[in-house]
Amino acid sequence: NNSNNNNNCKKGQIQYNPDVPMSKEQLTAWRREMRRVRNRESAAASRRKVRDRIEELEEEVAAWKKRYEEVMDRLEKKQAEKGASAGGVAGAASNAAGGAEGMEFLGKSEDGTAAMGKSEE
Repeated sequence: NNSNNNNNCKKGQIQYNPDVPMSKEQLTAWRREMRRVRNRESAAASRRKVRDRIEELEEEVAAWKKRYEEVMDRLEKKQAEKGASAGGVAGAASNAAGGAEGMEFLGKSEDGTAAMGKSEE
């Protein structure tokens, strides 16, 4: 392990060699530098992990948006079909134009739980 640290040290840094005695100050400086190197590597790994998680969540959001659009398209088609069969041409035009008065919807309340309500359009 220490031989790896010797190879990874930058030029001019204090290197640990168990055969060469070090003063207490040199050993403290070497330990401090090794701690900085480990910390730098750990921070880079942490940033990489965060970036990977963000990418994963962005993909998940895109999938949910696509699913939402598909469901909304199906809902609009069903409403148009229902309006065409029940209300004739005028009902179909109203539903196709986005007339959703009195429709119940499932949304999220302020505390994040699912809630039923009426649209206010």
